[in-house]
Amino acid sequence: MRSWKEWSFTRADGEAGVLPSLTCLEIWNCEQLVSLLSGAPQQQTQTPFSSLETIHTINCPRLETFLEWGSFSRLQSIHIWCCEKLVALRRNWDMQRFTCLTSLELMKSYGAVDSFPEEGLLPTTLTYLSIFEFEDLEFLNGRSLQQLTSLERLSIVRCEKLRCLPEEKLPASLSYLDIYGCPLLERRCQRENGEDWHKIAHISRVEIHGKHII
Repeated sequence: MRSWKEWSFTRADGEAGVLPSLTCLEIWNCEQLVSLLSGAPQQQTQTPFSSLETIHTINCPRLETFLEWGSFSRLQSIHIWCCEKLVALRRNWDMQRFTCLTSLELMKSYGAVDSFPEEGLLPTTLTYLSIFEFEDLEFLNGRSLQQLTSLERLSIVRCEKLRCLPEEKLPASLSYLDIYGCPLLERRCQRENGEDWHKIAHISRVEIHGKHII
């Protein structure tokens, strides 16, 4: 479906509901897709995707809008991989409405992100956040991370320009930190003598480049 450009609601969708039993949705390699589940049905009798728990969007580089309409009240896990425009337009995500979301994986951003996440961008229900291959990421927003009061695991992979951990403390709930392929950050997180060691020494489990240091 490489030429598919838009998935939007129709009047019939509003009358019959949209895949009410679907729990997992995967969208792969739709290189022309711009809009995913946009526009409200004109006559709604059932909540669209009322059972959806997991969604993967993979290699959709032109995708701009994402789950634009609907509550998605059971959505627990989102994977966004190789969707450059979607990440660039992340301020439009409105993820606070996903009240059951616990897992978010973001993979590959080429440009447009030097600091992440912005305040209020991510829901406080997250327990797992993975940031993978953000090539221009230099800073983590400490104040925003502190708002993730349920966060238990943070994974940062191949963010080669990431300089350091934020001065603000990481969330007290964090019990597992995984850093891999981030050379500047890895040097600062070395046990005892790393400049950022004091920021992570309290975490129960820390992995640096595949090795347990705590």
